[in-house]
Amino acid sequence: MIDLGAITMASTSSLTLTQNGEGTIAYTINSNKSWLKLSKSSATIMASDVVNLSTVITATDLTEGDNTATLTVTPTINGVLSPAVTVAVKGIFKTTTVAVATATVDFGTITANKSVFIKIAKVGTENLTYDVTSDKTWLTIDKTTGTLTATDSLRLTANTQTLPSGNQTATLTITPKVNGVVGKPSTIAVKVNYDDAITGNIEKRTLTKNETWGGAINLNGSVVVPRGLTLTIRPGTKIRVRAVPNDRILLEINGKLLMNGDASNIIELRSANATPSNRDWQGIEANGDIEVSYCFIKDANAGLDFLFSNLKATPTKTPVIHHCLFDNCFNAIQFFSSNFESTLYNLTFRRLGFSSLTTNDVKKLTLNDTELLSTSTDIGVYSTGLDFKINNANFIAKQYVFYENIFVSDATRHSNNNVTITNCFGFSTAGGFGKNGNVFTNTTPATTANSKIGCGFIDKYPASGRMAAVVEGNEMSAEEILAYKKKLYLRLTQK
Repeated sequence: MIDLGAITMASTSSLTLTQNGEGTIAYTINSNKSWLKLSKSSATIMASDVVNLSTVITATDLTEGDNTATLTVTPTINGVLSPAVTVAVKGIFKTTTVAVATATVDFGTITANKSVFIKIAKVGTENLTYDVTSDKTWLTIDKTTGTLTATDSLRLTANTQTLPSGNQTATLTITPKVNGVVGKPSTIAVKVNYDDAITGNIEKRTLTKNETWGGAINLNGSVVVPRGLTLTIRPGTKIRVRAVPNDRILLEINGKLLMNGDASNIIELRSANATPSNRDWQGIEANGDIEVSYCFIKDANAGLDFLFSNLKATPTKTPVIHHCLFDNCFNAIQFFSSNFESTLYNLTFRRLGFSSLTTNDVKKLTLNDTELLSTSTDIGVYSTGLDFKINNANFIAKQYVFYENIFVSDATRHSNNNVTITNCFGFSTAGGFGKNGNVFTNTTPATTANSKIGCGFIDKYPASGRMAAVVEGNEMSAEEILAYKKKLYLRLTQK
């Protein structure tokens, strides 16, 4: 038996064949394993002959650990075939490769770029180079190739410029090359939680990438969300908007707004003034896709304004608006528009300067389980061909006779609207119907106030009692109401 010991690229040995007796001896020799290479496959022995042995470590039949091959020598003496002779050859093979110190890397929660180092080591004796790749662009490596003689280190960086928010994973692959031959790669699982929420002061600007806001925010200037980008506002975020004279701050949403709180974490948007008015800031201009839920929107000229929704952007989905409290705004939801059948629900409107909801470019709208607690006008219809259903709502008595629960604009362009209210409590006045094809129907009025409706969290934000209707000085006269209705009509005709 020939013992090669450790099988490497440099492993060699030899087999000496000696003639015993007279005559001409020719032979053939072969190996049953491709990893054992012979210097010749046949020859004639003149006293003796040497066959050199070497190894091929890239052979597929060379396995980790103990390996055995068989040499078969078949002699021919004076032209007569003789019985074959076998020789065993053994050796131990240990793959030269890259060993990594860890199978996983966890960056934890990060708010900015973060780097970690990992160690790699050479196992085996052959010449070794390596390549390193990442399957995610946010995971970068300080080197992508190298020569490994003993140990080395790699610096991994989670790059927040391309890192999406939230929990993310990536795979790092280290591929060894032994004497230029590609070996079995090693992988490292990488994970990170990117908290990209912006907090603190936010100045006037236009988003250049998706953003997330959270915590306590001072909004000091208008922010524009362009098409294709998303602004996410986390549950519990409290936004205080600076009141700027003659330049009301607004959120202009031409892309997407995801502003979803929850019952325990209400999102607040309100004036930073200690004594706010109902026009301290402009509000949210809803031109794109919006989701607004469990929100307290206060002190805005128009909490949600859809006037330009079909001019500045094209919404791709139904607006999602529910479990919201609109308080001390001049208008709460203004010129609601949607290309889709829409349902708004569990809303509370309180202490508004003019209206809770006005409609514009929408064909089918349902309002469910809503409290209309303002003593000014509740709903204004500036639509054509609207099928509008209001179910399970509570209205309260108006402060003045010229305030209405619902009205339709008397302009001829606002025609053929069909408004039906069902199981609504406290409804008293509807104006402008009975002409231009506008029809109003009050079906099965409720005799007692509906319960378990509205935003569900009004008691967290008291205003001199649950039904407090107006802020002193915010009431509008009959002349002002008429003038403002005309102003709204002009806005629609001029947009």
